[in-house]
Amino acid sequence: MKLFKEADYLKIDIRSAILINKTSYILKITSFPLLILFGYFLYMHEFINCLISLVLTLLFFFSDFWIAGLWLKLMDNGIENELPTLLAFLIPYAATTKNLVDLLITMPKSLKLYYINKEVERLKLLLNLTQDSRKALIQLGETTPNPRFRRLLTDYVQTETMGTSKNNIVMLIYKYAILGIRDKWRNYTILGKEVAEIDIGLMLSMGILTVLMLLGNYSLLFILLVLGLFLIPISSIILILSRPKIGEPEGNFSIIAISIIFPIISSFLILRGAKYLSIIPLIIGTPILEMYNYKMSKEVDKALSYLRIASEKAKLGKRFDIELSKSKLLAKNIIQSILESERIAGKIGVSNAIEGLRLIIEESRRLSNSIKAESVFMMSIAIISPLLSIIAINIISNTFLITSQFLPINYNMINTSRIIIASLSPLSTLPISILYRGKNPTLIPNILSTLIILFAIR
Repeated sequence: MKLFKEADYLKIDIRSAILINKTSYILKITSFPLLILFGYFLYMHEFINCLISLVLTLLFFFSDFWIAGLWLKLMDNGIENELPTLLAFLIPYAATTKNLVDLLITMPKSLKLYYINKEVERLKLLLNLTQDSRKALIQLGETTPNPRFRRLLTDYVQTETMGTSKNNIVMLIYKYAILGIRDKWRNYTILGKEVAEIDIGLMLSMGILTVLMLLGNYSLLFILLVLGLFLIPISSIILILSRPKIGEPEGNFSIIAISIIFPIISSFLILRGAKYLSIIPLIIGTPILEMYNYKMSKEVDKALSYLRIASEKAKLGKRFDIELSKSKLLAKNIIQSILESERIAGKIGVSNAIEGLRLIIEESRRLSNSIKAESVFMMSIAIISPLLSIIAINIISNTFLITSQFLPINYNMINTSRIIIASLSPLSTLPISILYRGKNPTLIPNILSTLIILFAIR
């Protein structure tokens, strides 16, 4: 069965194509029970359920038309994220006689490049079909779903065909690495701002929706509460997972768990009526996170210093192994690959690699500091957004007192709405805190927001 356009099929490796085939087959089978369910809902006049089941039936039955495209979108994003790491790995070999095809095929698994390895599998297939490494590389470039990887392969083949010097090839790879890092941070900044806007908008809209609650329609406010309790932690996890990895230490699972779970505990304590106990998890978590961040900041500074020393030693032809090993915190897998590459790449190649990696990491650190500066203003708005909602509730409820004789107002829900808003105050700054400090977030803004709101509803 031909499940997708041939042009799409050429862009997908065999294993993924088989998986897509099986998934589409299962979805088609599932569409028939959904069709029966659609008929049942239609008979029972449950039109919303009827519409949902119909949409799912059509989506599942015609999965041939979208599932391959969805996979290619996923591949495109994955390759874009992994490309800077691949390029940093390639730099030491650029000045050697090894060609790009051999480097890609023998690329170490320790780099953990899942999506690029999918492209390498396709490269092996194309190599078997064409028996020509250059043609295989050209065809890979023509069919890869990621535009930047396509341009890199095209430029590399053209540069190699023209007989350009190895130094120019090094500069070409370095240029794409820097552009990749910049674009990754730019996309991350855009994502972070969108999450922050949704977070702040959610908090502010709750105050406005009090009007509906006063008139007895309070379901929307409870929907926003559920969204807040789930959406804010999930968006925070997305920001942690999508943060660029080069130039920053790997995240500590326990620290990330504390930064997300403790604010959730505080939120539920407020909902349960233990308002003043809710501050305790944040007070316990804050010193743990701050001490860990202080420790990691010192280690990062040391690692940067060791990387600069290793770069200078490599330029002078001296041994650099010890210093480079001590800088692994900044890009563990890449630095390990550079250490292993000296036998093939030689001192000159490794020297280029260390210098290139240093510049890439410093660029990444500069962009990280830039987003940190931008997030300060957003964090200040997030801290006071629950308070603004409480103020809006007070103004609206006082205004409605005047018109109470004309409208059926449910004043018992005013206090409930205050509690709901207060319960989200420990979470209100969490995504922006991650945007500000990455995988070592701070709970200080969470404490400030919670204390302000507790004072307002005391």
